[in-house]
Amino acid sequence: GNIKKNNKWLNTFSWLFAHSASRVNKIKNIIANDAEKKPEIYLLPNEPVMEQHRYSTPHKIIKQKGYSFFYRTDVEDGIRTVYIIDFYNSIHKKDASTLASFVSFLLKNEKPDIILFIGQLHFSQFSLLKVPVDKEPKKLNFCGEILDKKEISNDIFDITSWDFGLYNFDVR
Repeated sequence: GNIKKNNKWLNTFSWLFAHSASRVNKIKNIIANDAEKKPEIYLLPNEPVMEQHRYSTPHKIIKQKGYSFFYRTDVEDGIRTVYIIDFYNSIHKKDASTLASFVSFLLKNEKPDIILFIGQLHFSQFSLLKVPVDKEPKKLNFCGEILDKKEISNDIFDITSWDFGLYNFDVR
């Protein structure tokens, strides 16, 4: 409702849908929790030292026994937007159950108009919906130079081989 300025009445339906979907998703993840498939190419590993240097005051860090959440909330054009930067479970893997817990936490504590994850999720999940291509704010193009052709395979040209997102490319 807040995203489509003239349709504020949709906020009630949006709230009901988001909270209902969150609960149903948590139950689904008890039955079957899909974990990330290891991408071939990592830009930055999750390490405590990296996390200390990566996040600043506007970022929020939630670390509990079973999971770690990293995000940032911004208000842009009157729209309360939560950017999921990174998340992982107790064994440092992304999975559907951890994402569902994260989304549930955000719905309860941040009261967002929209929650965005920029990047690839290498597992099946039902917590977030894909933004339609015509609504994506920017298309990012990558370029690089291959220095050692023996060490580089054709996977370099497939974006699904990459673990890339706001964790290692936050322009804010």
